[in-house]
This record gives sequence, C-alpha cells and structure tokens, in this order.
Amino acid sequence: MGIRLQTWMGLVMGICGILWLNLFTAPAGFSSRLEASFEDASFADAMPSQQASPDLSPDPNPNLSTEWGTLDPLFHGPFKVLPEVGIPLLQQPFLGQVIANHWFDHDPGRADFLTLKGERIQPDPQHPCAKQSGHRGYDWPLAAASPVLAAATGRVTVARPEPSFFCPSLGQEVQGLRVRIQHDYQPPDQPMQRYETLYAHLSQIQVQEGEQITAGTVIGLAGDTGCATGSHLHFEVRRLGSVPLDPYGWWGEGADPWTGSPSFSLWKAGQAPLLVGC
Repeated sequence: MGIRLQTWMGLVMGICGILWLNLFTAPAGFSSRLEASFEDASFADAMPSQQASPDLSPDPNPNLSTEWGTLDPLFHGPFKVLPEVGIPLLQQPFLGQVIANHWFDHDPGRADFLTLKGERIQPDPQHPCAKQSGHRGYDWPLAAASPVLAAATGRVTVARPEPSFFCPSLGQEVQGLRVRIQHDYQPPDQPMQRYETLYAHLSQIQVQEGEQITAGTVIGLAGDTGCATGSHLHFEVRRLGSVPLDPYGWWGEGADPWTGSPSFSLWKAGQAPLLVGC
C-alpha cells in the first residue's frame, strides 16, 4: 500500500513539474503577442460592415473616462476619452453601421484640419477623415436612396433646394436638396436649449416645412445633389444663433479652439455612429 501511494504521489508531482516548466519557460514572445494583439489587429477587423444591422442597445456613455491604450467603445481603438457632461439629444440619422469619411474641423481658421482628438492633419481629398479644411459637420457615405432619419424630435424649418451656387470640384452651378430641423431640449432645472440639425445632399425630401416630426422619422433619401462627387449624408448640428457644434464633443488637450461655440457630446447612449480610421 505504501509503495502504491508513493508511486501515485510521484506521478502527480512529475505532472505538476512538467506543467510548471512549460508555463514559466514558454517562448519569449508568448506574453508580448497577447499584449500586442489589439495593436496588430487590422483596420478591417475594427470596421463594421455597412450592411450590418444597427445595434441600438444602450452602450456605456462614450464620454466616460478611460486610459490610453484601452479599447474605447466609440472609436474601437486605444484612445483616452475625457470625462465630459453631454446632452442626450441625438440618435443615429441612418440605418446600419456606416463609418464617417469626413469629420468636423475644430480649427477652421487654419489651412490644416484639427480633429476632435486634437490631431492636426494636412487635408487631402483621399484622406479617410480630413478631406477639406473648415468642414463643419460629418459625412457618411450612404448608398443612393438610403433612408435619412431625423436625429431628434422637432419641427422642420427648411425642406427645399438650397440656392444655386458654383461648385469648383464639379465646375458647374449646382443646387442641393436639404432639410433643417429645430429641436428644443429641456434640461432638468435649466432654461430651454434650442438646437438645429442639417441634412444635405439629399436625392429626395419626404417632409414639409412646419411639420412636427419624431426622432427616427424618414425625412428623405441620401443622394449627391449639390456640390458632391458621390452619394453621402452631410450632417451638421448647430446651437441656434451660433456656429456649428461637433456632436461628438472635443476630446483634445486644452480648450476647444472652435471660436465661440465649444463642442460637447450630444448623442444618446449607444447612438453615436462609430468613428474609426483617422
């Protein structure tokens, strides 16, 4: 009996020794591969399919504080998100997941392009997010005739073609279709706040001026009317009587350089379209 017990104990200790040896003498690159797995991920892995169904389930507020190098719920990349109090006003103005290919320029007085992350970029028509200096909104490359949705409940103030003007990139006079909606937001124990959203380059308008609509109403179809080289939605947010705001806020160091109208988050939880690739 004693011999059998000693044999059994020796076998167990031998197995444990092998496991210990494999664990602590693994190849040198083993742990570093785990740590670098996110950094090595391809951009395609981070980009959702444009045909994917929208995920409208509540997500953590993208403005919660995180640390550099963590996976941010909005950008899906290593990024430091500044703690910031926003207004839950807007929802996604289209169906599915589409990645913005032209962002908001936070310093339009300069020739370069300043992203909400505080990064200065030389504008280029082929750049994934900074195509032209002074851009006052976000562009999403929606397929032609895709539904465009009201981002918040409000009253339609403009639903007609814009005045014609000369488009340098097309070399001709153009006239785009656009919709503007006025939104009133009542914060607790604060005065009423009024905002306006703009939807441009539509191929068709499906609302009328003066109409009261709810968030998610189809207001028109995406297109390439006006000064546009392809079908997309140009989306702006304005505080009435002021310059446009970046609905994603300002995430750079220091104060928002956008003169006279610092930006802050205006998206409802889980409704901010993803920003990646810039």
